[in-house]
Amino acid sequence: AFSGSNGVITPAPLTVVGTKVYDASGTFSHTQMHVSGARNAETISLTAGSASVSAADAGIYAQTSLNGLGFSVTGGNAWVGNYSLPDTGNLSISARSITLAATAQNTTYGTALNLGTTAYTVDSGSLASGDAINAVTLKYNNMTMVPATTHAMTYSGGIVATEATGSGGFNSTNYAISYAPADLTVSPALLTLTGAKVYDGNGYFSFGQMILAGAKNGETLSLVAGSANTASTHVGNYAGISLSGLGIRVNAGNGLASDYSLPMTGTLSVMPATLTYTATPVVSFVGTLPNVDAGSLTGFVGNDTQTNATSGNLVFTTSATASSNPGTYAINGSGLTDNTGNYIFVQAAGNATALTVRPAPTAAIRSSTLIFKCVVGKYMEDDITSMDYGLCVANR
Repeated sequence: AFSGSNGVITPAPLTVVGTKVYDASGTFSHTQMHVSGARNAETISLTAGSASVSAADAGIYAQTSLNGLGFSVTGGNAWVGNYSLPDTGNLSISARSITLAATAQNTTYGTALNLGTTAYTVDSGSLASGDAINAVTLKYNNMTMVPATTHAMTYSGGIVATEATGSGGFNSTNYAISYAPADLTVSPALLTLTGAKVYDGNGYFSFGQMILAGAKNGETLSLVAGSANTASTHVGNYAGISLSGLGIRVNAGNGLASDYSLPMTGTLSVMPATLTYTATPVVSFVGTLPNVDAGSLTGFVGNDTQTNATSGNLVFTTSATASSNPGTYAINGSGLTDNTGNYIFVQAAGNATALTVRPAPTAAIRSSTLIFKCVVGKYMEDDITSMDYGLCVANR
């Protein structure tokens, strides 16, 4: 360059610009700055120097003071004296690129899931020294909580990460953050099955004899298909019994059959059948010992009989005696033992009042020439105190 009329050549002025990726420091080394303004196909490179911007954050810092610059010239005349270095330069810090990836999470139908703020990883890039990310907002369907009513399936990319926050010198504006989603998996709720029936001589259970447990969200479940077979037909509890062909219906709520996982096995119970002692009704009188030893035992299943399923002697007894007051008394059956383990014994409801004790006839009536026999069942009782039952016949 020429200056004045005497043809003086002055050094060509250079300009310095610098750029770097955010590194939590405001200092630029000479390698992070470069020079422009070279002449005559020469190449200029900085060999020394530094600069410090007013802050470490990403941004543009114009007219920043430069310190201790040194440079080299190659090509052409290659003389540094032909150039003059500036006192300031325009420096910029660009945002640091990182990728934060949400971590896949799982829950079970009927169980709400709080996605939290820490289920993520730094998938690519790195944080500047001293910076730390403490939390990332994680959402499913724009909610931080996965509702318990969310249907069972895998939601590809269903968890979305946003809004990273941190500590140290972390400021999200210093980063170009990309967020990668993750899968949300809602597994079917596992059901349990139990079954119960009264001993019926076979090990088959229909779906109507089995029930499910484990319904969620206020729903109720019904079996609409399926069966099972126990290894034995006898009374007992049978665990781990294989189930086949199960089908369910969801009767309430918004659940689907696919929201539930049916069990492969269940616990089935065969309960005792009931054998009933039924006493034959008897009428007796004060002063006469009641004759009550008559009745039956019913309720046997299949080919079972009193002979092959029980031992002992069938008897019927009462607490009433010849001196008992008029009224009704129980006649109870007993004397038998179940040989199979499949039965329990009960008294028929009518047994509680099967015996009627009436007042004894007066002496005057006893001397009457008329004797009336009252027929009740297969028993004959003297009855000369009452003739209004329609059951009595006169005998002379």
